[in-house]
Amino acid sequence: CAVMSIVSKGTPVWDAALLGAVAAAMTDTWSTEIGRTYGTSPVDWFTRKPVLAGTSGGITMAGIYGSFGGAISLAILAWMSITKWQVASPVSFAVIFGGLLGATADTMLGSTLQELRRCAVCSTTTEKKFHCGKRTRMYRGIKGFNNDVVNFACSLTGAVTAGLMIKFVLG
Repeated sequence: CAVMSIVSKGTPVWDAALLGAVAAAMTDTWSTEIGRTYGTSPVDWFTRKPVLAGTSGGITMAGIYGSFGGAISLAILAWMSITKWQVASPVSFAVIFGGLLGATADTMLGSTLQELRRCAVCSTTTEKKFHCGKRTRMYRGIKGFNNDVVNFACSLTGAVTAGLMIKFVLG
């Protein structure tokens, strides 16, 4: 998106897509960190069963509020830089929706498709291939669909959402 934004000389669709991708990553990070720091016991997004803090797909209300904070913060920065504080920009709204939808996709994929493993020694659930010095066993998800794939899908969702919103708003 960054390359296309430069090549297309600031076409609003590519600018929005770039900001949507960054907003999705930022929103996901804010929700995770704020949820871990200020949240109560997380639950799995899909099953609603309690999970350990930091488990992919786990959510808390504090984390949800954090995701809104991340999306809105980047939208404000985009608005300040694009409009120089003059008028509301449709890009800002696209950034918010791209960020929130991207982070939601991250949570959904982390809860359902992401590869999770279990330690044979201590039974800890982990994303790592080794724990307690031993190889872990996959117990859920799609082999190879790891956190990197989930993060890519998060950013891609944010980029596509924001880019398409601007395309349809501005024509």
